[in-house]
Amino acid sequence: MGPEIELAGFLFESQAIHDLRVYAQPHRGEVRFYRDNKGLEIDAIVEAPDGRWLAAEIELGHHRVDEAARHLLALKKKLSPAVDAACGALLVIVADTPTYTRPDGILVTSIASLGP
Repeated sequence: MGPEIELAGFLFESQAIHDLRVYAQPHRGEVRFYRDNKGLEIDAIVEAPDGRWLAAEIELGHHRVDEAARHLLALKKKLSPAVDAACGALLVIVADTPTYTRPDGILVTSIASLGP
């Protein structure tokens, strides 16, 4: 991957995190980053004050959706039943796609679909 594409990916992720924060703020929600002691990372965990939450992986290109879904499913395997029940969605955000649900239950959507 060239440096220009890598930079574009970082900028895209920053924009998506910003958008998630803007949309969560009026609802007093918080956006956090997740990383465990084994190196599993999730780009954004959006948590509502009532404990409901969603996890999002942010990828510039469609070729990374499968990898992002694997990360989200690995997180799901680690959850207690109570925490899993509070999860509203496992989401992959990409630059441009129609919104669809994969057979594994992961929702894939575009950054433009996040807004009001």
